[in-house]
Amino acid sequence: MKALFFILSVMLLQACDSKKESHEELTQSATSWEEFHYPIVEFILDDPQGQAKNFKEFVPDLEELIKKEALAVSKILYEKPNEVPRVDSIIYTVCEFEGLSGKGGVRPTIHFVFGSQYFATMLDSLDKVSIREEIIGVMVHEVAHAYQKDCKYEGDGWSVIEGIADAVRYLEGYVDVSRQKPGGSYLDGYKTTGFFMVWIMQNKDQNFLKKLNKSLEENYDWKWDENILNLTGQSVDSLWEEYQNYLQINEAAAPLS
Repeated sequence: MKALFFILSVMLLQACDSKKESHEELTQSATSWEEFHYPIVEFILDDPQGQAKNFKEFVPDLEELIKKEALAVSKILYEKPNEVPRVDSIIYTVCEFEGLSGKGGVRPTIHFVFGSQYFATMLDSLDKVSIREEIIGVMVHEVAHAYQKDCKYEGDGWSVIEGIADAVRYLEGYVDVSRQKPGGSYLDGYKTTGFFMVWIMQNKDQNFLKKLNKSLEENYDWKWDENILNLTGQSVDSLWEEYQNYLQINEAAAPLS
């Protein structure tokens, strides 16, 4: 499966270079969310070691959950369904994978992988409810990747892409808020950056995440400084300092709601 990991990494870079792909221009034709184009979902268990043989016992409704989150994620990232990039199929594979999870492929066909070894680790450390929530949370992160706009997946682009995906995961209720603490950098990506994005959304502009997502499409070589200033009227450093002050003051209080 090392070969699969390499292939998926290449596919991810191809997906982020989607402006060069003609079929990336495919979009939703629907004008109302009731007409949303749901992907066809296929589940594959490729686990010769048997580490994840009971995976579906925790998420027997995985295919329907992916479809549900496809709509929910699209509503978070876009104003209208006809703005949403078209995804026709999502192939979800549980296999030996050097990592937790990954997304590959180029729209309209997307591949998700979930590591069987990581699943086995969860069996040893988490209860059944927590395992299910972690699987769904990781899936939401990958669904966000499937539907969000793309930019160059390096430099500032990496952190904004991964931050958006975890911001979406947080908004869908699948992030442990105890991990929201002062420190780090908006360049860290994932939850650190995602929490920051949600804070801007809740305190500065409720449409921030939609605007941020759109800015990726408009700026392939995406940069924090210029884009956040354009979107909010504030520098990213001043926003980060304000956010850090908020966290320090409220460290012992309730997390973001």
